[in-house]
Amino acid sequence: MNIGSYGLRRAALDTTGPINEQLAYRLNVVAEDSAMRSSLFEGDRQTVAPALTWVISDKTVLNYEAEFTRVSTPLDRGLIQINGNPRALPRSRVLGEPNDGNVELTSQAHQLTLEHEFTSQWRARAGLNFKKGTFEGDNTELATFTPPVVNRRQMWRSLPMRDTSFQAELEGKLQTGSIGHTVLLGVEASRLWMAQEITRSNPATTPYPLNIYNPVYGQAKPTSQDWWYDVDEQQKNNAVYLQDQMSLSPQWKLLAGVRFDNYHQSYVDHLNAGQTSQQRQTATSPRIGLTYLPTDWASVYVSYSKGFRPNSGGSVTGGAFDPQESRASEIGLKLQTQDQRLGANFAVFDITKRNVLVGDLANAGFQVAAGEATSKGFEADVYGKLDQHWRLTANFAYTDAEVSKDSNANMVGARLANIPKTSAGLLAIREDILPNGSRYGIGTGIVYVGKRSGNAADTYELPAYTTVKLLSYWQVSPKARFSLDVSNLFDQRYITSTWNNYVMPGLGRSVLASLHLQF
Repeated sequence: MNIGSYGLRRAALDTTGPINEQLAYRLNVVAEDSAMRSSLFEGDRQTVAPALTWVISDKTVLNYEAEFTRVSTPLDRGLIQINGNPRALPRSRVLGEPNDGNVELTSQAHQLTLEHEFTSQWRARAGLNFKKGTFEGDNTELATFTPPVVNRRQMWRSLPMRDTSFQAELEGKLQTGSIGHTVLLGVEASRLWMAQEITRSNPATTPYPLNIYNPVYGQAKPTSQDWWYDVDEQQKNNAVYLQDQMSLSPQWKLLAGVRFDNYHQSYVDHLNAGQTSQQRQTATSPRIGLTYLPTDWASVYVSYSKGFRPNSGGSVTGGAFDPQESRASEIGLKLQTQDQRLGANFAVFDITKRNVLVGDLANAGFQVAAGEATSKGFEADVYGKLDQHWRLTANFAYTDAEVSKDSNANMVGARLANIPKTSAGLLAIREDILPNGSRYGIGTGIVYVGKRSGNAADTYELPAYTTVKLLSYWQVSPKARFSLDVSNLFDQRYITSTWNNYVMPGLGRSVLASLHLQF
């Protein structure tokens, strides 16, 4: 059970156990009233996740997992930046219309997995997944801004989807001379259908204004709306992959793999004379990695891979986007003491992606595929139990992410939105035992996020911020644990992300009390 600031209320149940000698179950149930940045909003979520395991024999196991979720939440776009200042408005200010009510999201997912062990060296796994969902409701969004008034538009949207996939894998261990192999052969097939149906009012003919400094809600809503989106999209993908983990010696390990994708996309724009955009793509994605273990507490690795990922949606002209392609290389060092009390990871990476989707500067609400984006940087994290009382985790990242190629010369060199050049975190907890034998812990967490670009054109910045969190727990008994956390202790005003002209503020200081009971 959790009770916190901003209206957060959460109750969860997790129960598991045997049904008979061959069947076992697990059931998770969650009900939540979500934390909201404004008292004008409210949201809730319910999730039920059952699971069954059937031990057919000592070599064969069948698992079934499901999840049913309903979410009712406002479609909150956040605030707007004004003259390059994303913190010009109070974080609780609402620029939409609270009377719109909430959008409703429902989803269900089912997964069936069969595992069979042929011998101690060879095993197989097959899985079938199905997911479907809907997202539907009204909201109000900004159209134009003439300080201090924004003109808004009323919108309705429906976003249904269905996704079915199958995967089968065969894994085995074998020996060729002095080299040991762990071989993995797999096949995948997936089918995805999704639709977007969106209508919106015309702010030129049916004005829907709001003073951003002195908002008055509840005015008459526009009664007529025109179609903005009416599209259907289907994605079909078949893939085969092969991987071999080789033990060349006690110190040298080699991983080599390759994946072949055959992808077909159909995108129908019903508002553009039934325009259909189709594409077929094939991709070969190799992967290789080499690891050297100079000691039993250190390893050095280098890796290179290519990737392929479909892009959903379409451009303002109704055409489908080419899939995203990527190349990634990484060099790293991993350290861990033999007792596993202390460890550290360090990595240098270089990632290049083609056809990355970014906001269309000329057409708000649409996207374009940037020619090429690169991301280079360094990551480090250290963790461990320093002594019988202190636990510590720290991380640091430097990322240089920008558009490296584009048909629009003005875009080249622009930083990718929402990605900070530097970020860091620290978590320290001191634990001890009270005179009555119960255990407690108290600590702090610090998160730093550097400056970020605010939009695709890189014309304004999101300021850097640092938040501090206090954590504490009391293990009252082996079956009861109480915790109390304070987030954003110094009530910093910060922006978490941006989308088009919108900026999303972070929550202010908040308190969360939790009670965990075992029966």
